[in-house]
Amino acid sequence: MKTRKGFTIIELLLAMSFIAVLMVTIAFLVIRITAIYQKGLSTRSVNQVGRNLIDEFNRAVADSPVDGTLDSRDRYFVSIPNAGTQLQGAFCTGRYSFVWNTGTAIKEGRRIQFRNNNGTFSFRLLRLNDAGRTICTRVNAAGGPNLDFRSTTPTEFNSIIPQEMLTLSGADDAPTTDSASESDLALYDLRVFPPTINRLTGHAFFSATFILGTLRGIDITTSGDYCRNISRGLDTDFAYCSINKFNFAMTTMDTGGLEDYYGQ
Repeated sequence: MKTRKGFTIIELLLAMSFIAVLMVTIAFLVIRITAIYQKGLSTRSVNQVGRNLIDEFNRAVADSPVDGTLDSRDRYFVSIPNAGTQLQGAFCTGRYSFVWNTGTAIKEGRRIQFRNNNGTFSFRLLRLNDAGRTICTRVNAAGGPNLDFRSTTPTEFNSIIPQEMLTLSGADDAPTTDSASESDLALYDLRVFPPTINRLTGHAFFSATFILGTLRGIDITTSGDYCRNISRGLDTDFAYCSINKFNFAMTTMDTGGLEDYYGQ
């Protein structure tokens, strides 16, 4: 009589269980490695863009004339807060001006838009030629959703195309979808402190700080760790979340505003 050889049901169940555990472990490791890699991309993007913005601000200030009449904050810096959190702001150097909507304003649907004869523009951070510091005055007085320059004085704002310094994605609604990536960044706060003017050298020194982060996964109102669901290491929002604070100093060049070094 021949003996039948094969696996018992218990042996098959044990083998299948081992294979299932092995596959789950491999899948977990792949997801974990992917999340760590994505987190690294998000952090690198924030740090690189942050350094680029510091260079932009430094060059803009270096090319601006020294102004000894900066005794009023709305002459060079304006911040629009809500419950202690910045929504909008403007920094006016006397040659170039910057205006921004923070990530908080974008997510809450409370951002302002730039409007002129060419249309209405959504923005995160704009740079404009503005020798008269008009942007700071307008932001300080803004009572509506638009910085409106349609047929206004000064006329140089009526027909310009504003220059965006941070990447916009499509209709700029990425914060409300899952399509936001590590390149979708926004300022969450920018502060420029009163300048110190050296009467001997003719230089003015500014110190400033800003917080730059991803639009995805950030909750700036929390304390400590600003990335939502930080305890869930595999959470997609956490992998796409990164935020950093930058402190820097700027100085004007003693040119009297006669030479243009911007972009060189």
